[in-house]
Amino acid sequence: LSALKHDPEQGEARTILSELYYLRYQEAERAQDTTQMIFFEEQFKQYASSEELKAFNLPIELDLSLFPSNVQLELYSVPLSKFPRSPKLLMSGAVPPSKTIEVERGSYLLKIAHPEGVEVRDHLVFSRGKKHQVKFSIPYRKSVPEGFVYVKDHIAMAQYPVTVEEYFEFLNDLPKDIGDRHAPRYLHTQYAKRNEEGVFTAPFKDTEGDEWLPKWPVILVSQEDAKHYAAWLGKKIGHHVRLPSADEWLLAAQGEDQRPYPWGLNFDPSLCTVRETHKRRPAPVEIGLSDHDCSIYGISDVAGTICQWSDTPVTETKGYFRVMGAAWNSMTLLCRLDQELRALANETFGHIGFRVMIELKDSDFIVSDHH
Repeated sequence: LSALKHDPEQGEARTILSELYYLRYQEAERAQDTTQMIFFEEQFKQYASSEELKAFNLPIELDLSLFPSNVQLELYSVPLSKFPRSPKLLMSGAVPPSKTIEVERGSYLLKIAHPEGVEVRDHLVFSRGKKHQVKFSIPYRKSVPEGFVYVKDHIAMAQYPVTVEEYFEFLNDLPKDIGDRHAPRYLHTQYAKRNEEGVFTAPFKDTEGDEWLPKWPVILVSQEDAKHYAAWLGKKIGHHVRLPSADEWLLAAQGEDQRPYPWGLNFDPSLCTVRETHKRRPAPVEIGLSDHDCSIYGISDVAGTICQWSDTPVTETKGYFRVMGAAWNSMTLLCRLDQELRALANETFGHIGFRVMIELKDSDFIVSDHH
């Protein structure tokens, strides 16, 4: 660097720096540290020769030979950047006759539409030029219930956290004593009460006089309550419904490039609902208020709105489970998607709710990459 201050075109110094930063880029790539990859790539490009840049930017060839002829594709560039950037449409239509597409290194969203299937989103991340065979699965439209989004690996995740009105439907379907046992509560105080007809309804005012809205994410429910809801919903819709594991939740929220926020690298409280978003006293809000707080796979309310129970135990602390995402009252520090929280499974909190997922069977798919 000192040599370049005296002579910006000093060839030997530029070569040494480009080699150094490319090695650092490769180390970050092996560690799957996306942030460091972006930093060292920018440094490498600053000092690399035209020949080095050409080799670094060799095109990637996507092999689409596994795709049936009756699917429609949309390919978008979704670069991982500091601030939100709209996906750029690169191609739209049927599978090309050549069965291949050339792209540059980077992050891409491939949308796959089949006449009988749900829309499938495949997140593709390429760091160097070579041929990649694109594998995919397409579930039948009837196999994915309303309100769920297919992610991958036979997993469909609820697009939104469970709401107050959805949870009350569950409570009202239970025997009265069991329903009361699972009602939102804190310590020994039950916050949700039945109306004069003996049912839970929303909106309502809780014991502190705060009004709960139907589209709020449900709060003050334990992980055990959430599991009971999942079992009830599974019987209702005929699927195996459960809480996601921490890894499943992270995949659905971050995508394949492990972005720290669904919109990119830098945090902005105006793009989700957290403590700094509120002008007045922080309070719960309805689901789906921010279009930016939505993952590449279409899963909403992951960087804010409500923390969510997972089914992953904290191995070193008995009774505790990992809690994913951030909430309406979370500080900025807690809003990274990979930030780990933990809580006792039988306790309830005003900032923790949950979302559910379903596991699809092989028979639920038109086309499956498992075959």
